[in-house]
Amino acid sequence: MQPATPQDVARAWGDAYAARDLEAMMGLFEDDAVWVSAEGDVVAGTEAIRDVFADFLAIDATYHADPPRVSRSGDLALLSGQWRLHGRDAGGEPVDITGRTADVLRRTDGGWRYVIDSPFGGG
Repeated sequence: MQPATPQDVARAWGDAYAARDLEAMMGLFEDDAVWVSAEGDVVAGTEAIRDVFADFLAIDATYHADPPRVSRSGDLALLSGQWRLHGRDAGGEPVDITGRTADVLRRTDGGWRYVIDSPFGGG
């Protein structure tokens, strides 16, 4: 079952990251969703986004996100909030990544899903 609110989507992503559950993470995205890097590069489609998240899951890190602000218009929502990924990479080097999201979600019959995941606010 898909999340019932936009806030539930953000919470579910964090829970899936903590559980290292790539399938649960990907279940939160529409098939034609896009992910935007810190540099503004766009990764399109769930298979390409899956590769990005697999790299994030390779980091031995904890993920923390503040509750997002939500602006809604009908079946669309904009989520904005601070997050941090803190830990060590595969080589043992420290990793500390932070961002402020600018994510767009859409409500369908099954619940809310990401359409645009922009964890760095659009690059």
